[in-house]
Amino acid sequence: MKRITRLAAVMFVLAMLGVAYSQSPKMPAPKKVLVKSLPKGIQGVELVANGVRVKSGFKWVKQANGAMIVAAMRGGGGGGAGLGGSWDCSCTAKGGCKTTTTGGYLFCTEDPNNACKGECRLTVTTTGFSGGVIAY
Repeated sequence: MKRITRLAAVMFVLAMLGVAYSQSPKMPAPKKVLVKSLPKGIQGVELVANGVRVKSGFKWVKQANGAMIVAAMRGGGGGGAGLGGSWDCSCTAKGGCKTTTTGGYLFCTEDPNNACKGECRLTVTTTGFSGGVIAY
């Protein structure tokens, strides 16, 4: 009887851990969209009411420095600026922000180890443009 109780307790704990780790991060509501449209040359993504979303047939690819690029699903995705420029998050004051994706959306979240004291800004760098797109 004790074995069955222990086994049930272990299975319950494992199930709860699975639920906790399978939940996607929640996308915060933007404080302000800083552009009316995305810069020319940005491919594979679109500016929508609550953020930047990757289009069908494309994916976000995280770079070693934490920045994100857009790659076609059929291949590619190495270094460089990608199809949609290089996307990153920065804090306007002390602290840090990081790029986060869920459900095809890219957004900024505070660095849990170094919370941003200002606002987190999602920026894109591509040929002819480097600047903020959305403030979180």
